Amino acid sequence: MSRTVSAAFNALLSDLQLTPRQRELAQGRIMHLRRFFAAYALSREPWAIGSYGRGTVIRRERDVDVMVVLAAKPYVDRFRRDSRAFLYWLRDALNVEYANTRVSTRKVALCMDLGDGLGVDLVPAFDVIEVKGLSWLTRRPLATPGEMGFYIPNGNGGWQITNPAHHDALMQAADVRLASKLKPLVRLMKLWNRGEHDRLRSFHLEMMVERAWRKTTQMPPLPVAMRHTLEAVAGLTNHEFSDPWPQGGRLDQYIDGETRRKAVKALRDDAQRATDALAYENSGNQRAAFDRWSVVFGRDFTGYG
Repeated sequence: MSRTVSAAFNALLSDLQLTPRQRELAQGRIMHLRRFFAAYALSREPWAIGSYGRGTVIRRERDVDVMVVLAAKPYVDRFRRDSRAFLYWLRDALNVEYANTRVSTRKVALCMDLGDGLGVDLVPAFDVIEVKGLSWLTRRPLATPGEMGFYIPNGNGGWQITNPAHHDALMQAADVRLASKLKPLVRLMKLWNRGEHDRLRSFHLEMMVERAWRKTTQMPPLPVAMRHTLEAVAGLTNHEFSDPWPQGGRLDQYIDGETRRKAVKALRDDAQRATDALAYENSGNQRAAFDRWSVVFGRDFTGYG
């Protein structure tokens, strides 16, 4: 018996979930890292950030991002040196505990293999408030920890500021407002992006999906929501896109003109295919509806016939 389009969407989402084994491996490594860093002076122990932390990871994503915030004062001399040297210092310590730890090619994280298709990218960080507090000129006595974000390696020997806690809270609030339907939609858009050679960076894509539904309190069924999201993200991709964290910069600076043009065209083309699929389904032509959705998602979308 052929499944419905809605049932096919639900099956697709189920297939995108991490396996129990993968979740066990990730949680086990996070707990082990917390025990490892108990010997260090910390402002905040290791916690999951990125897609895994926000609950938007899909099975085919390899890395679980973990951040650890070290106390600024004990490590200020190391902080003020080249951030790449700081990463190598931590790598050498971790290699005693974990074999074959390596610094990422972008020199912003420490990479550890988990097995079963997963790895951990450990991102060391310092609280901006603490670093500013080391000088009387920049001290913010009334500021709360994490309020101004965190310094992380920028890949060039310096440091950049980010605030994953802000993005986590933003995504969680939006998902609650939309009755737990936003994060599944993000996962579907990530799958779509994979079929388009990952032209859009995962974080940029997530924040665009959140922006597309920011003024909405109810989300329609997934097929309709997917069509709307493809259309909305096409418009957002076509223009400059700023980090929703006020102190952040642009999230689209990595896109050159040709990549942007191809991404927008692919989004608009598939938005039209989604529109056609919805029309076919409404007219009772399930086979044609499945055909259109299978072009949008590739061979991942199956179930008719």
